Amino acid sequence: MENKISIIVPTYNCEDTLKKCLFSIQDQSYRDFEVIIVDDGSTDNTKFLCKFFTDHDKRFIYFYKQNDGVSVARNFGIKLCTGKYITFVDSDDYIARDHLKNLILPFLNMKVDLTISAFKYETVKGKELLTTKAVSQSFSGSEALLNTFGVKGIEGIVANKLFKRKLIEAHGIFFDEEINKYEDHLFCCHYLTFCKEFFFNGEETYHYIKHKKSTLQSLEKFGFQDDIGAYEKMKEYVIRSDFGKISEIMNLIHFAEISIAVNFFSKASSVEEKKKAKVYLINNLTLKNVFSCETFRGFVKALYSYVNVSFFRYVKRS
Repeated sequence: MENKISIIVPTYNCEDTLKKCLFSIQDQSYRDFEVIIVDDGSTDNTKFLCKFFTDHDKRFIYFYKQNDGVSVARNFGIKLCTGKYITFVDSDDYIARDHLKNLILPFLNMKVDLTISAFKYETVKGKELLTTKAVSQSFSGSEALLNTFGVKGIEGIVANKLFKRKLIEAHGIFFDEEINKYEDHLFCCHYLTFCKEFFFNGEETYHYIKHKKSTLQSLEKFGFQDDIGAYEKMKEYVIRSDFGKISEIMNLIHFAEISIAVNFFSKASSVEEKKKAKVYLINNLTLKNVFSCETFRGFVKALYSYVNVSFFRYVKRS
């Protein structure tokens, strides 16, 4: 099938939300797709829910593996894909009926390497918390990467994006299995360093669901180095790229790290983690770094962008 989309759905003990997720995929107006469900060691009724779909729709394929985390599950799915394009849907989210159609059309009519949809952030009961609706437009790869630090719909998540499988395989782009947080932002960054053009569709067709997981719980589960690791790796990808706005991108990465350090220093209960964050802030929060942009205007833009995305991430995890 010439323009088949492979949809990777990693899942772990999501029996309460998985049915709605899979039905929303099955109901897509664009029909040329396969669904690769990767069960990351669920102990609930996930397997039986998936069996219903695999028994009634040959496009749905189910795989069970031991629990290794979402990055391993996504990589497992990527290796099994047979479609020309790849997208991801989290098992507690759902998509609008024209989601796939809106993502695939720019690939059929334009020369793009990535397409992105706007999304709604909402509660389990459907209450809207944040909307990213914006004007549909084209961007270069460097502009796209800059905008993954904002809240205009691009964001550093993989679930609202359609990737070229050929490009992923050609450059060995996979989720870093040693990174425990912001691994999707790192994946997007790595992919975008090989992109020339991408298209953003302003219609909100992805529904991102907020669950009752607090910022404090996240801080206790992961350490300071876990949080900052993705952005340290991101610097390497950006430096190796041929982007024309490297200083501006690096500045945003720096502010991401500063924000993480401040968050740990002010909220983490672990004395050791607070100490790590304090040392980082002492070594990096200097006037030299503040004015390291090409212009002060660049600094203000970076600060404004990161305040926006910090607020968005706070809402997601609170």
